Amino acid sequence: MLYAFFILRPERDVNRFGSFANAYIMRVLQWWSGKFENITHEFLQTSQWH
Repeated sequence: MLYAFFILRPERDVNRFGSFANAYIMRVLQWWSGKFENITHEFLQTSQWH
């Protein structure tokens, strides 16, 4: 699907899509890192009770 997208689009649209993909990936990584921190924090809090 992405392959066909790169074939059909001119190069300047591909560059725009690349920058959009980078921003989206950065946002997903930030979301995952925040979620991982929350999970680690909860795990440490619950493990202290045992």
